[in-house]
This record gives sequence, C-alpha cells and structure tokens, in this order.
Amino acid sequence: DDSMIYADLKKSGVCLGMTGVGRIEQAGSRVEDLRQEDAVIILPKPTKFSSDKPCGTARTLVPCSEEDVIKVPAEVLEELTPEQISLTPTIVSAYIVLEQYGSKLSPGDSVLMNAAHLSASGSALLQLCKLLKLKPLCILSLPGAPKSMVKGEYGSKSAWQDADTRQASPPTVRAQYERISELLVTMGAEEVFPDAVALLRWRDRNQRMLPKLALDGIATRDSVEQLIHCVQAGDKETQILVYGHGAAQPIEVSP
Repeated sequence: DDSMIYADLKKSGVCLGMTGVGRIEQAGSRVEDLRQEDAVIILPKPTKFSSDKPCGTARTLVPCSEEDVIKVPAEVLEELTPEQISLTPTIVSAYIVLEQYGSKLSPGDSVLMNAAHLSASGSALLQLCKLLKLKPLCILSLPGAPKSMVKGEYGSKSAWQDADTRQASPPTVRAQYERISELLVTMGAEEVFPDAVALLRWRDRNQRMLPKLALDGIATRDSVEQLIHCVQAGDKETQILVYGHGAAQPIEVSP
C-alpha cells in the first residue's frame, strides 16, 4: 500500500522506492571502488531524500551518487537472492532493536510504536513483534488529520482527559486512516490509534497496563514527549528508543 509508507505524497507521477538492489551499469571516471556489473545495495542516508521526493528505486535504471550504494561481496551473492540482500539491513536492524531493548518482555506484553506506517523498518518491527507474540499498539498520525496532544505532568490523567477531540478528519484522510489501520492490524498490531490521547482513553476504559517499551521512528521532541505520556511511569525497566532520523538534530525533553 503506497499510501502507507508514502503518506506525505501530494501528487502523482512520483517514482517510489527508498532502497533497492542492482548492478552498476556505468560508473563515473572519478569513482574508484565500483566497476561495471558490480552488485550493490542502494541505501542513501535517511536525511538525503524526503518521503514526498523519494530516491525512486522502483525502476530499472537509477542514477546514484557513490555514497548512496554499498558494494555486495561475491560470496554473499552466492547465499542470498537480490530481494533478501535488499531487505537484510532493515530486518537485521529491527531484530537487533527488539533483541537488545525488548529482551525483558514476555509474550503478551505491549510495545508502543508510532512509525510502523512510515518505513520498512517500522513494518519490520511490527511483524517481528507479532512473531514474538508481543502486542504492538500503533499510533497512526497522517498529514491533514487533527492532532490531539497530551500536555502536562507525565503520568497524570489531567494531561489528556480534557483534550479536545471533536474536530473530524477530512473524508480522504479518514479513508486513508481506515485503510492503513487495517493493514497494520493484518501485520500484527493489536490496536491502532490516531494519537496519544486516543490511546490513553482506550487504556483507561479497558484498564490496561501501559507498555514498558516504546519505539519512536519519528524522532522529534513532540513525538518523544507523546510516547513518554503513554508508557509506564516510575518503572525502572520502562524504555523509549528513538530509532528514526527525524530532523537529524539532538532532542531535548524536559524531565
């Protein structure tokens, strides 16, 4: 579903694809480490391309800078298919995240995610959670949708109970939300929410424990603060992991 990972697209005719695998057709005269027919992974830096202007790897010929590709050794090509090679960095990264930061979780525990719909990494984390029998709670924020923010003391009901949620999304955004929500549930999400306020109200109605692990793939000050409100307060094992590149700037959060 292209509208999931590329939710910011506002026009048609854009070639999709942020990563890929292929062979060098031609190399520039100043390129020393790559030769014609070398197998490569196309893996640009996260901040180089935006979601409304992706690299465009979904085509047969892609112009790239030398820094955008990684040469694949011949011995690797003997063991893996091109598709496996292209997905390996993403899947391995997602596995390491859960292995390192989710090792104390048990089957049935919840994991909070805010970017399962924004990247292949988010999708991989979601599906691995399903395989590990964890229960992902996904926040699905879309461009054009009204945003209710939790503001105030962490762990306090007053920070969210009076938030105004009466503003409705435009019909096109609402349809997109329903379509992506259905796909997230298919991939393993237990519940999907438009924002942190909706999650906290659902938790209050159902008397559910808040997660001890949150995965922030948006990586802004607001995204981190909203996740802090949605995890167990005061528990030494509670963790928030920022794995997205965001604006590639340090994030300062008030205690």
